Amino acid sequence: MQLLSPTAKYTLTGMLFGLLFPIASVTYDLSFREYPFTLEGMYLLFTYQPLHWVIATAPFFLGLFAYFIGKKQSSLEKHSKELQDKIKERTHYLEEKNALLFQEVSQRKQAEIHLRKAKEKAEEGSKAKAQFLSTMSHEIRTPLNAMIGMTGLLIETNLDEEQQDFVQTIRMGGETLLTVINDILDYSKIESGKLELENEPFELMEPVEDTLELLGKKAHQKGLELMYHIHEGVPAAISSDITRLRQILVNLVNNAIKFTDKGEIFVSVKHLGIADSLHTLQFSVQDTGIGIPEDKIKRLFHSFSQVDASTTRKYGGTGLGLAICKNLSALMGGSIWVESTYGKGSTFHFTIKAPAASSQETYRKMSIHSFKGKKVFLLDDNATNLKILNIQCERWGLKTEQTTFPLRALEILSQEHSYDLAIFDMNMPELNGSDLAKKVKENAFSKNLPLIMLSSAYNTDNEEDKMFFSSYITKPVRAAQLFHAISKALSSEKSAPIPVKKKADTLEKPDLIPLRILLAEDNPVNQRVASKMLKRLGLQNDTVSNGLEALEAAKLVPYDLILMDMQMPEMDGITSTQEIITHFSEHTDFPRPLIFAMTANAMKEDREACLAAGMDDFISKPVRLGELKEILVKWFANEREVLNA
Repeated sequence: MQLLSPTAKYTLTGMLFGLLFPIASVTYDLSFREYPFTLEGMYLLFTYQPLHWVIATAPFFLGLFAYFIGKKQSSLEKHSKELQDKIKERTHYLEEKNALLFQEVSQRKQAEIHLRKAKEKAEEGSKAKAQFLSTMSHEIRTPLNAMIGMTGLLIETNLDEEQQDFVQTIRMGGETLLTVINDILDYSKIESGKLELENEPFELMEPVEDTLELLGKKAHQKGLELMYHIHEGVPAAISSDITRLRQILVNLVNNAIKFTDKGEIFVSVKHLGIADSLHTLQFSVQDTGIGIPEDKIKRLFHSFSQVDASTTRKYGGTGLGLAICKNLSALMGGSIWVESTYGKGSTFHFTIKAPAASSQETYRKMSIHSFKGKKVFLLDDNATNLKILNIQCERWGLKTEQTTFPLRALEILSQEHSYDLAIFDMNMPELNGSDLAKKVKENAFSKNLPLIMLSSAYNTDNEEDKMFFSSYITKPVRAAQLFHAISKALSSEKSAPIPVKKKADTLEKPDLIPLRILLAEDNPVNQRVASKMLKRLGLQNDTVSNGLEALEAAKLVPYDLILMDMQMPEMDGITSTQEIITHFSEHTDFPRPLIFAMTANAMKEDREACLAAGMDDFISKPVRLGELKEILVKWFANEREVLNA
């Protein structure tokens, strides 16, 4: 019985009681009542006493009912127990999972805390690095300003050839160091994601021609031909960042010159397609230099990496230039790659994406068939240069004939031909351009033929050459220069000017309104540099050594302009500017002077901080004479035309 459940015990007891009760009841009735204890008596009893039968048998049926109920309850209890076991098992499982989840959440929270701390630490490190770079830039640019500024002024004095060479060498060293500093700053900005591109319209040939003009003398010193070609279909003007595009081109062309000892550097621009109003342009810089071993190409665009990483490498450099080019082209929607054959040369390609912009009227005039029906004879011993010259002339409607051989040119021009113009290269084998021109002018058929000279030499003061040539153009040839030279040669106005850019440091004095200038600069050398530059431009200035003195001086004297350094003792340039602006907002004895930052803090954040403080303009050190003149003319030029230089 111990093995039975309480329900089962109750059920079996009920059934037993229900079975014994009717037997006892029937036995009593048959024994003591009128019914005999026989089968007949039993029949009579159950026939005439049915209620008695029901009452007698009721406990049995109740016990039987209780049995089935008990059995069902037992089944339910069993099922309940199974459910409870499953619930316990599930609860245990969930508790384990919950513990694991809690542990995972805790780990994630810890990871988030560590990540936040790491981010804060990285941001602090990035901020510290940016501050360090800004400080170092300032500290390095300050003496560089003296070096480049003073040498720029010294070049303008009467020096003999050897002294000029010494000064140019010093200046070149300063410019090289400045390039290294700019590379490091640019790389830092790119690495931190803080480099933002400008988006302004410009003529596409402008950065290309500026690059070649900037590096033309360097190429000429190595005897290299420097040329470019913009293919058909390329938009005349685009909207992008001209400064960054020029930076890529300067870097690639400069590298090409560095690694090329003989031959040519050829820059080309192609149109690859248009999608969503963005033109994909491919720029290529091809050289005939030393080339790059195939196994070294992959490391080219890595930061601080060069083909020759040894400390005794021949060509030097920081190894940042190509890495910067790669990032800049990516920011402009493109990519960069190289094709090279070791010992034969390399071609660097990069692409950008940009929308087309409205072209300037002068460029459109150059692009139409202005010289339709005119015939020109072309001579250049460099086949690539001759091809480019031919394409350009044909674009302007000129009919062309050409040769690469000077003696063949002399033979052709000595015969009767109806040429309207001839264009000669200067440096050629067999017969140079000057000697050829003399012989051409001696011939009856060609003595009146207008001639244009193209030369890589930078000395164009040969009076004898000017007798034979209507124009003398220095390579690399700007399209505008060539256009105006051809116009001059084919027109009756022989005095038509050819626009030629002059060096910034050799500009004539600008025509400015009389100015009272205050220079706030704590470095004595930079005080001298700025004062001499202003004197070179026909201006005088007062000088103070910190922002506090600048504030006091501005209260007393009605200055037109304050040139303000940023980092000075006692009171910095930003604070001084704010104090000056506050003073003049409350006192109107005379107008507030314009305030220009003139600082070695050259990062974009520094410029923004200066303008946010209320400064009117910004000049970064090293200050170049041409840049100083340009900004002064911008703000203080007389109403009449002032820039004849």
